[in-house]
Amino acid sequence: MGKLFEHIREKKTFPSVLIIGLTLILYLSLWIGTSFLFEAHGKDLITSLFLESSDSKEYALLAENLKNEGVFSESRNSPFSPETLRTPGYPLFIAILLSLFGSLYSVIFFQIVLVALTTLFIFNIGTKVHSSLVGGAAAFLFAIDPTTIYHALTAFSDVLFVFLFVTVVYFLFFSSIARTRYFILIGVILGGAILVRPIALFIIPLLLLAYILIKKEKFFDVATYKPLLFFCLGIALVVTPWGARNYIHFGSPNISSIGPYNLLFYNVPEFIATNQGISPEET
Repeated sequence: MGKLFEHIREKKTFPSVLIIGLTLILYLSLWIGTSFLFEAHGKDLITSLFLESSDSKEYALLAENLKNEGVFSESRNSPFSPETLRTPGYPLFIAILLSLFGSLYSVIFFQIVLVALTTLFIFNIGTKVHSSLVGGAAAFLFAIDPTTIYHALTAFSDVLFVFLFVTVVYFLFFSSIARTRYFILIGVILGGAILVRPIALFIIPLLLLAYILIKKEKFFDVATYKPLLFFCLGIALVVTPWGARNYIHFGSPNISSIGPYNLLFYNVPEFIATNQGISPEET
């Protein structure tokens, strides 16, 4: 792992330190300020903001069951029914932090750290694509984006997913890693992103195609495709066990049932409501 990140530690480390430092200062200040604001109105940050949505509460419950019972379930009592709608990536992230620190505030803190690291990766990508000015502008816009700030302070999977995805893009296309075996690790990271947000499954063909197009001068060279095989192997190492678990419990190797669920309970009712001029509740 150390060698994988060593190319970030360039001779001129000041921009990287500055970006991470300023992002941490900004987000920690916003966190503290928001906490005081909620306390001034007699509210708690965790219950009033971090766990304000039903999705957030479900993530927290899944994490608690992982930590306390060792099961991935939304059931509050035994027997614990296996969960199929959610994937385990983000609840596992919360569960690990709860086990280590015992508080949901640690989740907020580490999400802020992930935002800072993502900002650094964006800066490096922009610098390699065009210039440090472009990289700085892209990093700045990401860091001050209200949705980024909001998701850093709430129990949503967005911050973790974006960090993992940007990390994959950076190391796959913009790093100087030459050893093929490191592509397994990059695949493992993308596998983790898939278990955070299953939509990442559809990104795989795009990443493979982009990599091949970049290496188009070596299109017929077998060596071009060897790293991609290791990359796919890394993905499979993470995703396959979860697909096997779902096949055992539900008879389907799908990563999640969120797609059909959204189609049935959200997309179809909204389509029918729009088509017939009625409310979604009437469909």
